[in-house]
Amino acid sequence: MIYVIEEMEGHIPIPEEYAAKVGAEAVFTVGSMAWCGSLAHNNYQNNVARLADNVLRRFLKREGFQ
Repeated sequence: MIYVIEEMEGHIPIPEEYAAKVGAEAVFTVGSMAWCGSLAHNNYQNNVARLADNVLRRFLKREGFQ
């Protein structure tokens, strides 16, 4: 099992041979089959489209997450 840094910090030291391999990717999932169909409602002026826009814009930024 390979742990991500967030799981290892404060619990166990990160062995040097794994330090360069440890990492994680941000993931966003909506869990709804109706999500895509809801995007275009009201000419994309709705909460679903706004949330998707905010998430995608944040994932495109170069700086990492805290």
